[in-house]
Amino acid sequence: MHCRFRVLDIYRSSFDPHQEGNFDHHPPAHRYLFQAYVYQYHLIQFAWIVLEMLDEMIRLEKERNTQRLWTPVERLFRWNNWQLSDTVRNGDDEDPDTIQGIGPTTNEDLGTPLRRDPDALPPRNFFEDIVEYVYFSITGLAGGNLLFGLKAGCLT
Repeated sequence: MHCRFRVLDIYRSSFDPHQEGNFDHHPPAHRYLFQAYVYQYHLIQFAWIVLEMLDEMIRLEKERNTQRLWTPVERLFRWNNWQLSDTVRNGDDEDPDTIQGIGPTTNEDLGTPLRRDPDALPPRNFFEDIVEYVYFSITGLAGGNLLFGLKAGCLT
């Protein structure tokens, strides 16, 4: 355990009372000490995880005496093409208009999606409605459809 503290050896001369007037030896910055301890912490954590994994592997080897070859082929490809899924066997088709896992009240609360400007909040009063209408009218003039129409009109 004391081997972890060997990174402190280069800083020990700074705390020696006989070396106070000697400025020949400057220890490295303290951030390197912090980085060394962070590195040690992560190294120890990684080693513990590897040890736990090896213990689990040893436990599984002792527990399972018969050898099996596992391949992902059975999960990717069906061995029998006549093997049907549960929904087809029961005659259930998924409804494309319903979202699985969401109740009907939650689905109605969401409403229909509307186009909106992500940089602006929706208008809160009549004046903001008018300003929004004027803003979108002016910015609509610089849209792609108007520019395409102008180019087409000038070139034909």
